[in-house]
Amino acid sequence: MVLADLGRRLSSALRNLSNATVINEQVLNEALGEICL
Repeated sequence: MVLADLGRRLSSALRNLSNATVINEQVLNEALGEICL
């Protein structure tokens, strides 16, 4: 259950990174925040 949740968070964060036009510090911090919640 914990690994499944982590997998969903990683997938979502990577999807958001791939959709970003420019990956700057703010986008990276948002992705890391999504994973670490």
